[in-house]
Amino acid sequence: MTQSNDQAQGQRFPFAPMLPILLLLPSSEGHAEPPTKPAHPAPLAPVPTEIRIESTSWWPTTGSSDREQYVGTAACAKCHANQAASQVATSMARAATRAADSEQLRSHPDLSLRLGSYAYQLVTKDGKAIFSISDGTESTTKTLGWALGDGSFGQTYVYREQGKYYESQLSFYTHLNALDTTTGHMEPKNLETAAGGLRHQTAFASVLPVISQPAPPTIGLILSAQSWV
Repeated sequence: MTQSNDQAQGQRFPFAPMLPILLLLPSSEGHAEPPTKPAHPAPLAPVPTEIRIESTSWWPTTGSSDREQYVGTAACAKCHANQAASQVATSMARAATRAADSEQLRSHPDLSLRLGSYAYQLVTKDGKAIFSISDGTESTTKTLGWALGDGSFGQTYVYREQGKYYESQLSFYTHLNALDTTTGHMEPKNLETAAGGLRHQTAFASVLPVISQPAPPTIGLILSAQSWV
């Protein structure tokens, strides 16, 4: 090719020498950016305790251990003396106890209240906490087995009948210094529902038998939090 031909071609394609470079440049048109991995995985949906119990070999509320198998706080204190000494003053340590040993009931041994057509009386003496309800014609009496709550806000009570656990219709409220309807309970329809209602069977059946006998304030047992006052 002659020099004149080279010059003519250069005039027709002034950027011809740059074409190979331009062809090598990547194009962003029509290509989406690769998705970025989230910094943190999405949180899992809450799983009910009943399902978690079934999906694991051990759970604090499985209830597979007898009372005698709990080693107690003395075993923990061998290596964690400071923590054991301070733990007894915590709300967790006082989260559950026998009703007859409740500080609130022992300091208020004769409580009474009338709500609608029902008259209530809660008497604590001789190592028992007796909850009586009357509608003026008939009456029923329940022996309260357990007290739940450390008393900072209040305390509610549990009794057992025919293998089932019932939460008392009334609770002790510290700011009232008296009994009143347990949080979440509806107006009773008969004498039995005026005494209490079925509640938290899985947790109650696992935890409460462990503290059913007189024992030190803590026994090395973690009590799962529920909607108890």
